[in-house]
Amino acid sequence: SAAASAYRPLAAFQFRRTERVRIEWPALQAVESHQARLLDRTGKPIAIPLTTAMRDNGGTQTVGTDLNLAPLSNGDYLIEVTAKGGDKTDTQVVAIRVAMAR
Repeated sequence: SAAASAYRPLAAFQFRRTERVRIEWPALQAVESHQARLLDRTGKPIAIPLTTAMRDNGGTQTVGTDLNLAPLSNGDYLIEVTAKGGDKTDTQVVAIRVAMAR
């Protein structure tokens, strides 16, 4: 939960507002551009900017984004990450829930 805390893998996608989330996908090909958006439960964009970055994860390139949950209210959200390489576009979406307690 703290900014200096190490990230840990999770199976449940329910979080508190005091936490932060990192989403990563392996890049299956060379990536020329990447972006991420935060969406509400109906798929409409929310005006909270997300930045993406390429990371070397043990020899595999991943596209990832970090999200601080503090500005969000309780509810369901979607994190959409898009990576483009050549004539191919890969879009992945993860649903998360922000709640008072787990």
